[in-house]
Amino acid sequence: MLFGSIISYRNSVLGIILVLIAGGVGIECCSEGTVFGQERTLPLPPRLPGTANGNSNSAAPSQSLRSIPGHQLPPPMTSIEQPEVASGQLPSSAANPSSTIHPVSSTRSNGNLSAPVEVSADGHLRVPVCLVIVIEKIQLPARESGVLGQLIAKEGQLVTGGSMIAKVDDSQADTELESSKRRLEASQLKVSSDIAIQYASAAKETAEKTFKREEGLFRKGASTEMKRDEAYLASVQADLQLKKANHDFQVDQKAVKLEEIQVTKAQQLLDRHAIIAPWTGVVTKTLKRESEWVNAGDPILELVQMDRIWIEGSLDPSVIHPYQVSDKAAVVTLNLPGGEKVAFDGRITFVDTQVIGDKYKVRAEVLNRQIENHWLLVPGMYVSMEIILNHSPADRVSHQ
Repeated sequence: MLFGSIISYRNSVLGIILVLIAGGVGIECCSEGTVFGQERTLPLPPRLPGTANGNSNSAAPSQSLRSIPGHQLPPPMTSIEQPEVASGQLPSSAANPSSTIHPVSSTRSNGNLSAPVEVSADGHLRVPVCLVIVIEKIQLPARESGVLGQLIAKEGQLVTGGSMIAKVDDSQADTELESSKRRLEASQLKVSSDIAIQYASAAKETAEKTFKREEGLFRKGASTEMKRDEAYLASVQADLQLKKANHDFQVDQKAVKLEEIQVTKAQQLLDRHAIIAPWTGVVTKTLKRESEWVNAGDPILELVQMDRIWIEGSLDPSVIHPYQVSDKAAVVTLNLPGGEKVAFDGRITFVDTQVIGDKYKVRAEVLNRQIENHWLLVPGMYVSMEIILNHSPADRVSHQ
């Protein structure tokens, strides 16, 4: 029993000594920073935005976040390395991840219609940014109900004013027109000769001679009263027949006029089946297909006028009064890619009657041009314009 207690006590002492030795070695390793005889610097915890040296109210100067225009900043970065700021972006001056940063552009947008205008020494008002807009844009409707027999114009096609671009089936209207023409021809043939009038006139003349002869014989006693009265009645009838012939001829003439009107109506009905381009333009959209039923008033296609175009600019009344630009000549300049410039002569045809904000609108009408079947001035483009203030309306450009 005694011998077992001694052995147990010895084991306890040895355990305590081993624990003390192990602790000493660990403390020495941590304090001296050596692991297996090699020196190693332990990583420090990264600094988070908004904290520095334990102060949560000061920003960490060693971190910078990229700014994304129109978007919120990303979560705090876990690296302490400085990110490189891309060109055109603003570095973050605050570590608030909920802030939004918008870059400031150093150039004016091409679509800034409120760009300042200048009046040169030679009397030219320079409007640097103007908008190209259409003068006419319409949807051509069907004027009669029926099956769409032809759709001649296609999307993107240039059509000339007065040309037929679509047609509703007109077979019935064409038949009615032909019938009206035949009736007109018959009426015209009827009044082309006055034979009935000539015959009635000759019959009247004969009856009057017969009556005069019987009247003379009756006075001489060579004829009876009855024969004289019969001759008189025949002369009266002949006179009435002549009057009737003249009346019928006049009625037939009126009938010719009526048939002419019927032919005109039939022709108009036939024409209403055709869709005609009112002016030169480009078909931008087709809304119906061939062989499709359409009702009167249904739009068939959309047409935009391209040979004449408007150039719209905004002017400051404190710089130039509306009356000073009204009906003035203008020169519109289109800048093409590559540095080429194309000029168009025009005239101020519209001056707005009210000032909105600090601007009022003016429009110059110009004749558009084509290169290789493509229009140079396209709605939505931006161009520059010079309004010639010191010239009379007829000096430079005639009315277009």
